[in-house]
Amino acid sequence: MDAYGQLHGHSLAIVTGKPVELGGSLGREAATGLGVFYLFLEAAKTMGLAVEGARVVIQGMGKVGSWTARFLREQGCKIVGLSEIDGGVYNPRGLDVNARLSRNSSGGPLAAYSAGDAVTNQELLELDCDVLIPAALGNVITADNASRIRARLVLEGANHPTTLQADHILRDRGVMVCQISWSMPVGSSCPISSGPKISNSSGGKMTW
Repeated sequence: MDAYGQLHGHSLAIVTGKPVELGGSLGREAATGLGVFYLFLEAAKTMGLAVEGARVVIQGMGKVGSWTARFLREQGCKIVGLSEIDGGVYNPRGLDVNARLSRNSSGGPLAAYSAGDAVTNQELLELDCDVLIPAALGNVITADNASRIRARLVLEGANHPTTLQADHILRDRGVMVCQISWSMPVGSSCPISSGPKISNSSGGKMTW
């Protein structure tokens, strides 16, 4: 922004993903998680899967995973498994998502904040559930573990968490796989849409 400003004058419009204080969009942080949530609703409709009570496992509680968990919980889904970098927790009766979301940054392991059994990130992927959302790392569902995935629906919330070979194995087993490219446009269109650009270019802010 500084380099551009030296040549063409100060402009907030050239930068995407800005904080709200600098002209960013109010919905940017939640956008991709919201996209995954909308994708779930459409996939559930196609599969005949009941939203209320659907058992969901989410790997990764960053921006995508945490917002997706919040939206799913509000619709009555049961979050039975969650994980972070230090491992995960599983409870078939459901986890206290709100406790995790209110956890401060200096907290300990995820298992300390929810009543359930500690599991590794690899074990989490293979838990019995209706919906699996890998929202952390790429290449976590591979040809080696695809046959052990027990979810009916895999919603990608990370960049390429499912390898090509695993994708074929899952589809052959009747597992629906929804790729990240189907939900990512919600996250990417929010900061680069015409609204923020018009707002920044005119030097003001838009209200919605």
